[in-house]
Amino acid sequence: MRNEFVLSGKVTVKDRNGLHMLTAQRIALMANQNKSTLTISHKHHRANATNLLDILILAAMCGTDLDLQACGEDAELALVSIARLINSKAKLEIAEPRPILKTPHQQAERYPSKN
Repeated sequence: MRNEFVLSGKVTVKDRNGLHMLTAQRIALMANQNKSTLTISHKHHRANATNLLDILILAAMCGTDLDLQACGEDAELALVSIARLINSKAKLEIAEPRPILKTPHQQAERYPSKN
């Protein structure tokens, strides 16, 4: 039988956009890679850190205090990783704009068939 323990901590959302989709996605991906069970709580809401929708439902705005909890063999690493992700200012990488092709003729000119 393994000895498992629970670690907990608090973190304040510092991103002016709050806990948004990109950060929540990174948290969920990271949480899925850990062996520990991770939860994030705010007021009466509790989110499974592996579930993107659960994290977004917390609706954590800038300045929100979140309670973190991890149970498992890599609990300490998991808590530190989540705290860093929440406090990081995740930047969106914007792709180069593509022209909008309005007519079939424009599309045919842009993407000629290989016949």
